[in-house]
Parts: sequence; C-alpha cells; structure tokens
Amino acid sequence: MLFPLANDFYGGYQQKRLLASYHNPIKEKENIQKQFLDLDQIFFNYSQENVSFVINENVIKNATALGVLKIPAIDATLPIVEGADEASLEFAAGHIPGTAMPGNIGNAAIAAHRSFKYGKLFNRLNEMAKGNEIIIETTHQSFIYKVKNSFLVLPEDVHVLAPSEDTSILTLITCHPMKNPTHRLIVQAELVNP
Repeated sequence: MLFPLANDFYGGYQQKRLLASYHNPIKEKENIQKQFLDLDQIFFNYSQENVSFVINENVIKNATALGVLKIPAIDATLPIVEGADEASLEFAAGHIPGTAMPGNIGNAAIAAHRSFKYGKLFNRLNEMAKGNEIIIETTHQSFIYKVKNSFLVLPEDVHVLAPSEDTSILTLITCHPMKNPTHRLIVQAELVNP
C-alpha cells in the first residue's frame, strides 16, 4: 500500500537532486542515431505497466543536470541530463548526445518519458500548441523557444534530428500513445531570444 507514496517521494527527491546539480559538466557525446533508435525499446519497456526496471543506483547518484526545462503551458519543470538511456530518463529529460546544445545553432534534441512517472515528465506534451513557450535555463543563460509544430513519426524516422544550419531548433521527443507506443510525438520549437 505504501509503494506508490514511497515511489513518488523517491522520484521527487531524485528530481530535486538533479535540479540542484545542473551546473556540473556534461558527459562525452555518443552517436545520435543510436541514441534515438534506442529510445524505441526504452519507451516500449516503460509503457508496460508490469515491467519493473532495474536501475543502477550508482548511475542515478552520479548523474548531474546540465539545465532545467520549463514548459509553462503544461506546468512542467524538469532537470535535463546528458544521455537518453533508461537511467537518464528515469527522473529527468535527456539531451541526446551529438545533437546541438540548447541555445546553439543546430537542432537540440531532448527526450523524456510520458506516463506512469512522478513529476509528469512529458505526460502532457500532446497539449502543446503553436506559439507556446519552452524555456531552458543553464548556469550561463536562459533560452526561450516558441513552438512551431508538433507531429507524429515512426520510431525509425530520424529526420527530426536533422541539423539546422542557421537557426537554433529544439526538438522534444516522447512516446505515443502512452501505452504500447508505436510512434514518437515530436514538438519542435525555434529560439526567439538569440
């Protein structure tokens, strides 16, 4: 009976710890396409109600946030960590290594789970509308993005990570539907305060 309460408490604790540590350095970058394709299995496993992940506690304890993602329209505030693996996405949104860093010219891709998790994560990402603001805060700056569009793609469709040559784009990625996902929900936004 106490498991849901304890799980919520532990999730809240991990989010607060990551939010407090977001000024620390990021990890080495890995292959973008592999990270994106690996999300398929991570999202699918996560959507199964009776699947329990065995997360390495050392990975969670050593993770540090590189920034904070705020989406006022859906009341979401999440730590951003480097990496989009199971451990990284357990309590945070994960920046896909090899994509641009937020605020830089290029396409910064950030993935998070949807459903069954404390703190909402990207549960309500489907409610985003054109013109909604997405704010990313780092120790050096805050970046404001405005949503340009949202759409669904197949898991193997990596064109959403195509680099931009002249603008700063933010691509948010999550699973769709919440249970037994077959697609990815994509929200793309453009930097408005360069």
